[in-house]
Amino acid sequence: MGNEVLEKLQEVIIKGKRADSPALVTQAIEDGVDVDTIINTMSDAMKVVGEKFSKGEYFITEMLLGAHAFKAGFDVLRPKLEEKVKKTGGQSKKGVIVLGTVINDIHDIGKNMVASALQAAGFEVHDIGIDVPLEKFIEKAEEVNADIIALSALLTTTMGETKNLIELLKQSGVREKYKVLIGGAPISQKFADAVGADAYGEDAFDAVNKAKKLMGLS
Repeated sequence: MGNEVLEKLQEVIIKGKRADSPALVTQAIEDGVDVDTIINTMSDAMKVVGEKFSKGEYFITEMLLGAHAFKAGFDVLRPKLEEKVKKTGGQSKKGVIVLGTVINDIHDIGKNMVASALQAAGFEVHDIGIDVPLEKFIEKAEEVNADIIALSALLTTTMGETKNLIELLKQSGVREKYKVLIGGAPISQKFADAVGADAYGEDAFDAVNKAKKLMGLS
């Protein structure tokens, strides 16, 4: 039963059927499907949406419909995600993180998942939104005395902004002040290594683990 529900969930997100995703997430939870599996299924669906948009098969409307369908389902799943993270080590504040989606990228789904997971794990998170100019990441990090700058990019056309941010940190003379954590559908560990990021988060749970490592907590 669980696999059938997950297949339907993936399909409704790809097709942007916002009204259907909450019930399917609820059904998956009731069927005993692990939170990680549900999130991975939803994330895979959004990767398909992103790929279709990058190839010109989807326009901005279809991409936003997919994002809304994801968000509607994630709102149901959020309490379970936070509950799981807390069970695996959510305690007092572990560090300060500035989080946002890079400029020219309007995706907030992955970013929102990571923000929820990091907050549940005890980090102070300053979410500065989507389509964020690189200078704003640094300005906010300076303002709140951040430990980590976390960037999300879902498109192949925007993933290069992560490298640009690292270069800007160097030019500003503050590269050593901040750890840079990056993630998003087109990003990989190999890419993170190539651009000089301090860590790569494959998903929300991995982002928490990587943030803890960057802070010397695990």
